[in-house]
Amino acid sequence: MPRQPVMLVSVLKKDGIEDPVGRFSQLGGHIIASRGTCEHLTKFGIHAMDVADYTGEEPWMQHLVVTIHPKIEGGLMVPDTEAGHAHLAEKGALFIDILFNTMYDMASAIALPGATPESVRKDTDVGAIAMRHAAVKGNRICAGSADRLNQVLATWEQGGVPDELRRALCSEMEMECAIYLLNLARFLSGGQVDGFIGRVTHMLKYGENPFQIPADLLADPGDNDPLGIQQFEFLEGTAPSFINVRDYTRLIYLFRRMYSTFQVNGRPNFLFAAAIKHGNPCGAAFGTDPVDVMRRVIDGSPLSVMGGVVMTNFTVNPEVAEILTRYQWTAVRPRPMDGVLAPSFDDGAVDILRREKTQKCRMLANPALGGALPIIPRMHLSEVPGGWARQPTNTRVLDLTWRFLTRSVQCSPELEDDLLFATGVCSSSPSNTVTVVKNRTLYANGACQPDRVGCVEVADHRMKKSKLDPTGSVLCSDSFLPDEDGARAIVALKPGLVFTTSGSINDKRVFPVFAEAGTPVYSVPDTEGRMFFGHG
Repeated sequence: MPRQPVMLVSVLKKDGIEDPVGRFSQLGGHIIASRGTCEHLTKFGIHAMDVADYTGEEPWMQHLVVTIHPKIEGGLMVPDTEAGHAHLAEKGALFIDILFNTMYDMASAIALPGATPESVRKDTDVGAIAMRHAAVKGNRICAGSADRLNQVLATWEQGGVPDELRRALCSEMEMECAIYLLNLARFLSGGQVDGFIGRVTHMLKYGENPFQIPADLLADPGDNDPLGIQQFEFLEGTAPSFINVRDYTRLIYLFRRMYSTFQVNGRPNFLFAAAIKHGNPCGAAFGTDPVDVMRRVIDGSPLSVMGGVVMTNFTVNPEVAEILTRYQWTAVRPRPMDGVLAPSFDDGAVDILRREKTQKCRMLANPALGGALPIIPRMHLSEVPGGWARQPTNTRVLDLTWRFLTRSVQCSPELEDDLLFATGVCSSSPSNTVTVVKNRTLYANGACQPDRVGCVEVADHRMKKSKLDPTGSVLCSDSFLPDEDGARAIVALKPGLVFTTSGSINDKRVFPVFAEAGTPVYSVPDTEGRMFFGHG
């Protein structure tokens, strides 16, 4: 006579479990569950055996101990062999085929204001961890949600659960345990224990170079960031490379800083667009008309934008796509782009942007790009030999009401808008950086230079190449000017406003250069407003 299959049900939230559990019962399965779950299932005419009746042991101390028992752990762990089944029969235990389990919501307990080790312990699940480990060790079928259980039962009805699916479900169970325990260790240690657990969501084309394979993208299953890369829909194009994904990340960071800077200073929700290449912003603009904004992104450096990645916070329609591929471009073939990210793409835009031969223009859509884009505080881990270096997100953006902000003169609202935009770009560019913005457009970004004079020279070179006149522009430096040579190089560009920090031992030589030239300067102490970025 065939053995009756058994499922152990131990879930926190009962609503909705009656459908898949009832389905298992209709397939002839036997169900063991905790008392509360039994009562819930009974309401739907589903019979289940109380764990206490199965183990012969009543729960301890108001359900502190319920499922930790040899008949539970052994039923999940004992091998599916003749000897294993004989041993279970001898002990009066059942072979448990399926574990359907969800854990206590410890993450919410940790997130509560004033959470303490004592308060968190109340929501620390021990039984679930033990059952999950036992089920995985026993190679049982694991389901951590009603959807997963339905998936299992669909294959069960077709003759059995494939080994590949069984392994995937076991790994998912253990991953959830690992995240759970890491969160607990992080909390109890006050942050002295940290780490990252991710799951591969996309295979990348390759790493930074074609021979760096395999490469992939891992997502944190517990991270609900609406701008997480895994939240984007890949509409078109070949698999992105490691560099593409890093560029997407830089663009998201840039957009969050631009959005937050304008919000802090009470500015309207402008339309933004920016292009990045190898981690460096090479075109950016803000305004109120999508076509005009995209045109000015290219104006900053038509050559640099080619082969880059562009992001917008507005829908890409065919007219915007035409600007991106044809504006300031004389070649027969359209300007090639490596990627475009936007809230959405109108009909026809994808066809215009597509690179038929190589499929290298990756198009990604995420409606969240069109909404609020606040900076999300978190700890960042950068790999170093033997471990990681850790730092919090830079959430500080320029606030024109800061009491420690000094102005040599009060500039116009239009110049201040350009200044806010410039700080967003500058603080999202690898240091050292000097950023030039004029008429809501990024004119040049002298980024990633070992000396600040070199930053100015690179910016000047790029503007001359693009035939752009910096007179009256805003020039932003991501830190103080070490000596007067940098100030003189800046003054030669005839900007309408300079933003720099103070704190150099040579400030007494630097700031008089601006005063003598009549160049307006806004400044904050370097300890308050430095904008270094991109070191890991």
